[in-house]
Amino acid sequence: MLVEYPLKIMAVFVKEPGTDHPTLRAVRSAVSMLTRPGSSEASPVSPRPAIRTDIGIHFGLVISGNIGSREGRLNNTVIGDTVNTSARLCSAAGARPRASLLVSETVSTHLAECFSLVRLDPVRLKGKREPIGLFEVSISSEQPAVASDVSGKRPAS
Repeated sequence: MLVEYPLKIMAVFVKEPGTDHPTLRAVRSAVSMLTRPGSSEASPVSPRPAIRTDIGIHFGLVISGNIGSREGRLNNTVIGDTVNTSARLCSAAGARPRASLLVSETVSTHLAECFSLVRLDPVRLKGKREPIGLFEVSISSEQPAVASDVSGKRPAS
């Protein structure tokens, strides 16, 4: 998942035993961010402008590890086509007329009946030969809670 507003935030959701699929946890987290009270509108008590949040989510393999030098800054990060595709989806969300949560077709196949998805026209993303399937997650401030909390931990049965 990648969040953009001139600042970019990347979150990585990994497969863990006993948790929901990473795509479901990522979308649940994104919906939580976008529906949090005051997340996208200007506050009457604050001079700060509203912050528009656009999110792009893709699923796939990444290369994970430390990047940098021992003498300088060393960061753990992920790289690869999946990360690039998420970034491109985030940019595509930013080009829409309102804050958007866009997911790839790969992600949509894991969301089952948990979210309302609107199929958009396939898009050709920078660095991709073929257009990819694209969906917008329909979000309302009254978004119902889904299967489990954002952590994805399944209740003990």
